Order: sequence, then C-alpha cells, then structure tokens
Amino acid sequence: MLLPAGLPDPKFPLTNLCGCDVGHPIRAASGRLINHPWSERAIIIVILLNGLTMAAETDKKSTLLECIEDFFLLMFTVEMVLKLICSGWYGYIHDRWNLLDFAVVIGGWMPLFLRNDSNFSSMRLLRLLRLASLVHRVKSMRHVVGAFLAAASQVTQVPCR
Repeated sequence: MLLPAGLPDPKFPLTNLCGCDVGHPIRAASGRLINHPWSERAIIIVILLNGLTMAAETDKKSTLLECIEDFFLLMFTVEMVLKLICSGWYGYIHDRWNLLDFAVVIGGWMPLFLRNDSNFSSMRLLRLLRLASLVHRVKSMRHVVGAFLAAASQVTQVPCR
C-alpha cells in the first residue's frame, strides 16, 4: 500500500527499516522509483517476457534461457527489495499481492542456491504465479477476469435437461 508520494500508508506504523526512518532519503528515493509510472510498466513487460520464456522452455536445459530466467528473477527481487525499503516490513506484508510476489521470489532463489543438493523443479511452478499478478497490475484485466468469473457463475445456474 504505497502512497503516490512514495511514503508508507499512514494506517501502518512508521517502522524503522534497517536504521532508515520514514523520512530517510533512501526510503524516499525507493518510493519515488517504485511508484513511478514507468516502473509499473517495466515490471508488466518483464512479467510478459517471463511468460514467453516459460512457454519457450523444453525438457532440455538451455543456458540462454537459464540466464534470461535469472535476469527476470533479479528484476523481481529488485522490485521486492525496493517495496520493502519504501513500505517497511509491516506495510509490505499487508498487501496480499506483495506476499505472493515475496513467495515467488523466494521460491525462485531456492533452486539457484540448492542446485546440486536438492531437486526443486516443483518450485518452478511458482513462476506461473507471476502471470497471475498481471490481474492485479493491469486494471483492464481485472474487469475481464471479473466478467469471466461472473459469467462462469451464471453458467453453473443453467438447468440441465
């Protein structure tokens, strides 16, 4: 829940994050950056490109696709860290979409650190949840999904003959 000014929502306690009070220049700069209109557009583009990359994956591992996937993970991590710095922990976790992003980012890093030790191929499914965040980010998609869900609920009420 970020305000246009880049400061945390006043409903939440103005917590100290890593020694940075709310008025600290680092928190203000991260708020301006994360709330900039082009920042949101850039993340939407990264999500869409990430979806295309996931569609292009096959059973055979491509080092190019792995590098691109790592780049996308880095971009999502930077977004998460900027939001954490700007909002503070309590402001960040209050938004359920941020919790989804947090789970996806942490799940994305696990296979990178534990490549040789464990098989985290199921964690890759979390990457699909990034596409779900488009519903939250693109307002027109909210209307489309809402209309689809409303229509689907009406279909269940049609009597069978």
